[in-house]
Amino acid sequence: MADGTHIEWTDATWNIINGCAVLSPGCTNCYAMRLAGTRLRHHPSREGLTQESNAGPVWNGQVRLYEPLLDQPRRWTRPRMIFVCAHGDLGHPGVDDRMLDQVFAAMLAAPQHIYQILTKRPERFTAYFADLPRRQREMECHAGMDWLMEIPANWWFGISAEDQKRYDQRWPVLAQLPAQVRWISAEPLLGHIDILAHAAQPNWVVAGGESGPGARPMHPDWARSLRDQCAAVGVAFLFKQWGSWAPHEAIANEHGGVEIVPPVSFRSVDRWRRWESFSTSRAARDDESIGEFLAPGALAVPMSKKEAGRLLDGAQHDGMPS
Repeated sequence: MADGTHIEWTDATWNIINGCAVLSPGCTNCYAMRLAGTRLRHHPSREGLTQESNAGPVWNGQVRLYEPLLDQPRRWTRPRMIFVCAHGDLGHPGVDDRMLDQVFAAMLAAPQHIYQILTKRPERFTAYFADLPRRQREMECHAGMDWLMEIPANWWFGISAEDQKRYDQRWPVLAQLPAQVRWISAEPLLGHIDILAHAAQPNWVVAGGESGPGARPMHPDWARSLRDQCAAVGVAFLFKQWGSWAPHEAIANEHGGVEIVPPVSFRSVDRWRRWESFSTSRAARDDESIGEFLAPGALAVPMSKKEAGRLLDGAQHDGMPS
């Protein structure tokens, strides 16, 4: 839980559910998984949720409701946008109906906030809300959920989708959920995504590259395409970050050497990575789509997230659902 966060699209995080399981290529470098197995491994909310592997700590599939934080939204009296479960997936099958009841009841008790919920498993929510009327009639649901008739407008449900394959799997399911705001987090963006491939459109698209150890570069054309698609159909677009790689161009100078545009301060060209080379690296084994849309001569230059920034073609995009 953090009141104040570096995540560009929210105000606070509420880690009421922790733990998960690796599901798709976007999970490979999960920062929450790494933290749960290192710095937070002895915290009561994270202890025992990971196992060691040759690649470092990996989720073991267990999830935990951290009850001491259930009343946190109510104690935040000033309205906030709250990212629900930044270190887990509220849609994980291990999160049973009673756990969902408690989380949603806590949200109902603090209606001053906007709740931003992301999942890679939207079928869990469609099943839960479809069955809720029966559970209400049979008095099976947790107190606080027995009168809910529709999903409140301040509950924003979204999917994480790193490429077209994952978008095609997850978005049609979420599109069936009767929420007023449905959105997409395309981060880490590992391939082109055509949001117009399905009839229902999201209300909001967040896109960003990967950061941290082992980060994979994002081709700028993937982000540009999402920006342009959103503009074409009136969908809010937020460009979160380039991540640990930023796009540059290698050009010949008048002295017969090579210059990098924009200029970078790295000491050696050994730190440059061509998109073409990256497409055949270990990351390509995660998902073949990483090799698509690669422009000859383009370079992905490693740098810090702060250095790379979040300008797309010189502009900052901070769109939010209206």
